[in-house]
Amino acid sequence: MASAALVSHVVVSKFAWYLPLYRQAQILAGQGIQLDRATLAGWVKRAAWWLKSLYELQLRMIQAAPRLFCDETLMPVLDPGRHRPRICQFWAHAMDDRP
Repeated sequence: MASAALVSHVVVSKFAWYLPLYRQAQILAGQGIQLDRATLAGWVKRAAWWLKSLYELQLRMIQAAPRLFCDETLMPVLDPGRHRPRICQFWAHAMDDRP
């Protein structure tokens, strides 16, 4: 059973430090902990499920603001089936209520 601290570490490593799950599995294996990448992916999926309501609340608050700023960034992402990158879009939304 994974503790909340371990799942948090995996999620933060993936999204804040850009450490893919296969690399995390390799790092953990180097420390004697054998975890499959699919197990780590399941943990990330479960954490996203737990955080969905927080995300929806945050999105409602942002969309209710009088001024909304959006940024669309194009980024190449490896497409495993084609063995080459494809262009994806990342969106960032922010609000600023300062005068």
